[in-house]
Parts: sequence; C-alpha cells; structure tokens
Amino acid sequence: MELLEWMRINAFSGPIVIMFAAMVKSFFFLPIDSCELGTALALKIAFADGTMSTERAVLVSTLTVWTGFWIGSTLNMQLLRFLLGEESQKLFSRFKFARCINKVAEVHGLKMIACLRLSSLNPVNILVQFFALTSVSMQHVVLGGITSAVPIAVGSVQGTRIASLTDLEST
Repeated sequence: MELLEWMRINAFSGPIVIMFAAMVKSFFFLPIDSCELGTALALKIAFADGTMSTERAVLVSTLTVWTGFWIGSTLNMQLLRFLLGEESQKLFSRFKFARCINKVAEVHGLKMIACLRLSSLNPVNILVQFFALTSVSMQHVVLGGITSAVPIAVGSVQGTRIASLTDLEST
C-alpha cells in the first residue's frame, strides 16, 4: 500500500519512475509484460477515488511503459551494434542464407519491424538482438518501434480490467 500512496501523492513522478524501470527492463532483455499490467493496475487502484478515469489510466500507463521500452530497446540495439558489428558482418559474409536475410532487413526493415512488433507474442528482446546483427537502419528501428505501443496498450487495458475486478470483489 505504500507504493500506491506514494503514486497518489506523486502523480507525475510515479509514471516517470515506472518509465525508467521499463527502460532498464528493456535494456537488460527482461520482459515488460508485468510493467504494462502492473502500471495500469497500480494507477487505477491508487486513484480509486475517481480522480483518474479508466481511459486516463490506460493512456498514462501505455505512454509510460511504451516510452521506457522504446528508449531502452533502441539503446540496447545501439550497444549491440557497437559490440558485435564486425562479427555480425563476418557471419553474414560467410553464409548465403544470412546474406539474404541481411539484404531483406536492409531493404524492408521498417515493414519487418513494424509487423513483428505489433504482436505481443513475439519475444521483442530476441528481435532486438536479431535486428542489431542486420543492416537495418536505425531510422527504421525507431519508426518501427512506434507500433509496439499497440500490444502495450492492450496490456494496459487488461491491467485496468484487473483493477475493476478487484473493485467488484471488495464490494
């Protein structure tokens, strides 16, 4: 309950802290599913007095977790490219199949990233590692990351629904 009281008192600082937590989780390849559910749940319970509507809790949760995830995964990909850039190019030059994948990622990178990030079933951390090894441009990575807001929003809606169920249970 102390966390919920702190979030109620610090309505602006709470989401910022959660954004940094999502960024760290994303940077270290940890799944963010618990962040999107937990943020919406905590916001809805912390502001159960009616000061925050369900729609606002979903919006704040989605933007908070998505921003942290987007920044963390982009930084992680940059770091992986810096550390593994030469080794990945050696790998791609050695195998014909790997060269084909690299060329497709270079030409159609935005479409690939946008479509793969739309699904919440894809392990995003593995996708970040995969795309870090290819020649996909960082502009495509950043723009394609916008679509990851959709599964995060779905998780936020689920979190607020869980909060609504806990409200029903307590009455």
